[in-house]
Amino acid sequence: MLPNYGFCDNQEKSLGHRPGAYAVRYATSLVDSSISSFLTTAIVPTLLKQDPLYFERRERSVWHSNGYAASRTFITRSRSGQIQFNLSGIGDNAVGAAISSLYYPSEDRLSTQALTRWGMQAMWDAVSNEIKEFWPDIRRKMHHD
Repeated sequence: MLPNYGFCDNQEKSLGHRPGAYAVRYATSLVDSSISSFLTTAIVPTLLKQDPLYFERRERSVWHSNGYAASRTFITRSRSGQIQFNLSGIGDNAVGAAISSLYYPSEDRLSTQALTRWGMQAMWDAVSNEIKEFWPDIRRKMHHD
């Protein structure tokens, strides 16, 4: 699944409906996703000695589980197990949004659009954490375990 990382009216105006516009949008989304994933799960966590994995908390309360999953967007653990600010997740998404300015059309290189792409990636990371937290329960209910 490739989410829309900040395509807005400007891209609609700059790319329009000409042949190949969809391919350009798809390619930029694919590159955005690849850069973000590679930075947040490989490069910076290694440099910062942070653990990029998501660990389920499995609280009994849905509200506690939901809050825990959302907090993992901003909180992570070091390799030694200490709680830290998730710089490898938040910071890498910012770097990825800045890098995207190199290949987006000139009309879409505004700082507000880069900030939108950064925010969208952080939002998708939070959604991903929620799915990781609740997927075992959903799967169990689907398979009637």
